[in-house]
Amino acid sequence: AERCSASTRRALQAAEAHAAARTSDPNDYRLADSALHVSIAEVSQSARLISAEAQIQIELSEMLRTIPRPAVALASSHRQHVPLLQAIYDGDAATARALALEHVEGTYDWLLGLRLGKFRTPR
Repeated sequence: AERCSASTRRALQAAEAHAAARTSDPNDYRLADSALHVSIAEVSQSARLISAEAQIQIELSEMLRTIPRPAVALASSHRQHVPLLQAIYDGDAATARALALEHVEGTYDWLLGLRLGKFRTPR
């Protein structure tokens, strides 16, 4: 978060707007969401983190390809990006880290719940 320059902020804002505009189409949203996550990693300026995030997004996309994802679920997931991005813009690394972890854990819990049959995704 401390490394977010004005140009980085503009790139993140563009990536967020692109993803927000695609929450009604699961396939378009997945591509935009993946790009947003990689853009967030790029703020770190860590080649290792950027590479790891890109790989995670590839693997996650493969998993999500076969799961129905209603627009309401996509919009809900996307809303979690707003405070995370604001923390990055504000240079608040601790809050950004906590919100990123919460977002990742929420996705993990959702995927695990589907796998264990604890809940179903609406069609």
